[in-house]
Amino acid sequence: MARVTDPQKLEMIKRVTMEIMSESGYKDMTVSKIAKQSGVSAGYLYRHFEGKDDLISHLVDEYFELFNRQLGHSLSESSSFKEIVHLYTTTLIEMANEDPVPIKFLGSLMSDHSFHKSRLETDANAKIRDMASRVISNRTKTGELRQDMDIVDFVLFFIEMPLNYVNMRLNKAFNSEDLNKKEADKLTDMITKALS
Repeated sequence: MARVTDPQKLEMIKRVTMEIMSESGYKDMTVSKIAKQSGVSAGYLYRHFEGKDDLISHLVDEYFELFNRQLGHSLSESSSFKEIVHLYTTTLIEMANEDPVPIKFLGSLMSDHSFHKSRLETDANAKIRDMASRVISNRTKTGELRQDMDIVDFVLFFIEMPLNYVNMRLNKAFNSEDLNKKEADKLTDMITKALS
């Protein structure tokens, strides 16, 4: 008899993984902790994922594809760099307002040094490098980005800074107001000034 896969259980596993990563970090996250908090057996989790690295990799791919589709669409439509940045910052803020857990998860991944030591570093970095290289190549040709732009600069200002900013705001650090469109505009201006 074939084992039944419950999509709701899989979604709960993903959600709990993001919550644990955001609250406790990669090092303290275990398959047994994920399974217990998800209300499933470790065996059920292992039927669908090889372990926590595979699960995180799946989540990173899911969210990276969302951003990559939007950026790819913007690049192919001859959008200006400022429009691309605004789309990204607006998407981050909308996602954070709709459901902050994925944004907190992504922010945790970017800043958790124990995660960067895992085998995922190569896969995640390769995807980020590819996307960053495409944007840098296209936008230095148009003069919208500095000619001395490199991937480290781009990742710092385009990816990490907005994620950190949104996470700080979600945690109500220094400001208790909700995220809004004005902040997407402000982030867009800061990023384009830093990279232009």
